Amino acid sequence: MKGAKQKKLLPKSFYLKSHIFEDKIKLMKKLQIYIDTSVLGGYFDDEFNIDTKLLFDEILCGEYKLVISDLTERE
Repeated sequence: MKGAKQKKLLPKSFYLKSHIFEDKIKLMKKLQIYIDTSVLGGYFDDEFNIDTKLLFDEILCGEYKLVISDLTERE
């Protein structure tokens, strides 16, 4: 068609590299965060509660993998 603008496509190599990058991201492990009772206590402490609540929000959203010891779990 005359006057119709064509979409500019990116080079084929871009798509190949993007695909490889996506595969690498899938293979990356999620960062593990070890917490103990002091971090749990920070949730209720006026000095630390904002940061602690933000951390727990990120954990619940799947940003990090939470790791706790058997002792912390028992307490």
